[in-house]
Amino acid sequence: DMSNNGSVNPNIQSETDTDMSNNGSVNPNIQSETDTDMSNNGSVNDDDGGDGDDDREDGNPNILSEKMPENAANVDEIESLIAQQMMKLSVEDREKVYCDVHGVKEGEKETEEMIQTGLDSLQREIEKLQDREAYDLAYTKDPKYLERRSFRLAFLRSDSFDARKAAIRLVRHFQVKLDLFGEEKLVMDIVQDDLDRDTMDALYTGTDQILDATDSAGRYIISIVFGAPWTTRAYLQRSFYNNTTTLRNPQKHNQGCIIVIYSLANPSQQGDMSKHYTFTKLAECLADRIEALHLCHDSPKGQALLTVGKAAASPSIKIRIRTHFGKTSWW
Repeated sequence: DMSNNGSVNPNIQSETDTDMSNNGSVNPNIQSETDTDMSNNGSVNDDDGGDGDDDREDGNPNILSEKMPENAANVDEIESLIAQQMMKLSVEDREKVYCDVHGVKEGEKETEEMIQTGLDSLQREIEKLQDREAYDLAYTKDPKYLERRSFRLAFLRSDSFDARKAAIRLVRHFQVKLDLFGEEKLVMDIVQDDLDRDTMDALYTGTDQILDATDSAGRYIISIVFGAPWTTRAYLQRSFYNNTTTLRNPQKHNQGCIIVIYSLANPSQQGDMSKHYTFTKLAECLADRIEALHLCHDSPKGQALLTVGKAAASPSIKIRIRTHFGKTSWW
């Protein structure tokens, strides 16, 4: 059921089965499209300070409520932005990006001292964040769930032991979990029984899965086919559930991951673009260290959809994106 003339609401709630709790009020954790503060006249403008790292360190946990910028599908503007970010990198940092993309590097050399220092720093950074309502709610329910060493270490590894960024990622993780699955699942691992029917249908199509094989550097591979008519909520729940399964394997987080997205969509409505923008934002809430993102398309419209994904990606991921064009007759 595609309401609003076929457009898809970029908010998390399902278009067809929106949960209007609190006597019909909308979840306050999800901002509407009309009241989101968009600086720079709604255009994408990532100023990463020259090192390619995330600059979105305001700690806003409601990252999925961001409205898609007006120029998000403009191929020339987004490619120019990425090129500018690459030019700001030092030779050493640029070489690191190339090595990450092509898998010509060793895994992180972790020591017990490094791990303990990182965990201590992570706790201090969490305490500094002002807006952490969902995280605090989870902590009051079951502090042991949040204090698990392996759980916290997964978030540290996702941001290469940058405690500030890992703290923001962790707080966002619980905000998204609360919005997607409700308070009763906040301190429980998400299992298939927690997914709604639409999400289960999306899950069993196999269009978003973690492959058994790894790349030459031992990094796990996530394959996503974008273009199926699932709701935004189904896309988000499915990816959140898949990430929950990787949290059980510490080795995966140590090596990082590669994501390959196939855009087979033929977006005829702006809602298709908004849905992809919101879906890409989810990466900043999950415990995945994305070292390369390969975007594959077979048409100009598919390219426009993937460009929206580039616009939504954090600066550190933008510079690790590679785009591939080709036919999909084999599909």
